Amino acid sequence: MEQDPMISNSEAQKEESYACEVICQVLYGIFAQGLWLLLGAVVGFFAPFAGVSVGGDAFGARGGGAGTGLSFVPLLTIPACALVSAGVAFACLVSGQSALNRIKICAVVNSSLFALLFSWTFFEMYKDRPGQGLSGSSIPALPSLSNNSIPAVPSFFNNSMPA
Repeated sequence: MEQDPMISNSEAQKEESYACEVICQVLYGIFAQGLWLLLGAVVGFFAPFAGVSVGGDAFGARGGGAGTGLSFVPLLTIPACALVSAGVAFACLVSGQSALNRIKICAVVNSSLFALLFSWTFFEMYKDRPGQGLSGSSIPALPSLSNNSIPAVPSFFNNSMPA
């Protein structure tokens, strides 16, 4: 029995349509991953700078300018945040989450990363103010750490050594 040409043509179109659908899904996944990777890198770049800027304005600049000692931080945070953001997006994609759920989950993760990095660099600016924290020893119970002495070593070790 011979097949009707319309039926065989219809099956070929279904196979071709399925192949196009798979290709579109793969391209969408690559584009979405790239977008979340880029967004994570942006979070890793701007969060430390925002924390240093706001912390410098709030607490006063350090001796060498606001955040000179923290200038290396984005070299560490950009790849880390990008990988976390892309990893969460990939896990959501593989687990079959809807697009709206993926956006919500990734937005919460990236917002949390921004808040964490911002607060870390913000409070680093507070900690390193001259005359504040452990470096200035405004608390009488804590010895000053600015004279390069080791406070954990008892004083009798320093006096009992033969000259």
